[in-house]
Amino acid sequence: MRLLGDHGRRRVEGPAKLGPEILLEFTQRGDASSPVPLPDFEVNAVFKVPGPGPGPYTDRRVVEAVTVIRAVLAYATAASITQNVGGFWPPGDEELRRVAQLLGAAEVGELVVDGNVLSERMNEMAQLDPTGECLRRFQGGLFAYEQALLQSSGYVALVLLISAIEALGVPNTEWHRSRLVKRFTTFVLQACPDAVDRVQLHPNFESAFGQRRSPRRFLEDLYDQRSRPLHTGFMPHMAMSIGFHSDDSVRVALVSDLTRAALGSFLFAPFTPIATHPILYPTVS
Repeated sequence: MRLLGDHGRRRVEGPAKLGPEILLEFTQRGDASSPVPLPDFEVNAVFKVPGPGPGPYTDRRVVEAVTVIRAVLAYATAASITQNVGGFWPPGDEELRRVAQLLGAAEVGELVVDGNVLSERMNEMAQLDPTGECLRRFQGGLFAYEQALLQSSGYVALVLLISAIEALGVPNTEWHRSRLVKRFTTFVLQACPDAVDRVQLHPNFESAFGQRRSPRRFLEDLYDQRSRPLHTGFMPHMAMSIGFHSDDSVRVALVSDLTRAALGSFLFAPFTPIATHPILYPTVS
C-alpha cells in the first residue's frame, strides 16, 4: 500500500490540531524527492484526558485515548505508527504553555484527510447519534485498517481491510449475524459505488481478481476472500518477497483504496443499512 503511493499523498509536516485539545507535531525524515516515498516520520502528540491525577484510572484513560489517536493517525497518514518504548508522561508547565499557544494559533490547521476535517466529522457523528453506535463502528473500521497496515502477509492484510469495511455496516441488533454477504455488498454499493467502479476499471484488476463481472458479484467474491482464509486457516506467510507488482500486492493495494473510500464516505455521511433487514426485506437472498 505504502509503496504504491498511498502514504505519499498524505504526508504532513509541522503542527496540526485534532480538535481543540490534541496537538500533533509531525517531523518528516524521508526523502521527499523519492518516486516511492517510504513512511519515515515522527509524530508527537499532546492531549488531555479527564482523571483524578496519576494512578491506574487515569493511566487507563490515557492508554484508551492513545489507542484511538494512533488509529486515527494511521488512517490520516496511511502508515503504521510504532509507539516509543518510553511510554507516556505529563508535560511540564513550559511545554503546556507552548502547546496551548499552538492550539490557539490560527495558522495551525486541523488534520485533514481527503477533504474531511477529522475532528469536526467525528464530533458531528457523535452529536447526530447520541448512542455512539456510528462512532464505534467508524472506530472499529479504523482499528482494522490500522492492523492491516502492520501486516506482512497479504492474506491477513486483505482479511483486515475487508473487515474494516464490514465494521462500518454491522448494525447493533440481533440480526447482525444474518445475511452477512448481502449486507456487505449492499453497504459498499450504497456507501462508495464510485470507488468500486475505479477498482474494477484499474488496468491491473484482472491480474489481481480475474475477469471483470458485475460490481455486486465482485464484492461477493471479495467477501469470500475475507471469509475463506479465516475458515480454512490458509494464510501462508511467504518466505520471501516476489516483487512489488505481484498479484498479492496489487490485491492489497486495490482493496486498500476501496477501504479508504468506504471509511471516508461513512465519515462524511454515516448511516445504518436496513436493506437486508430480515423483517423489512423478508425475500432478500
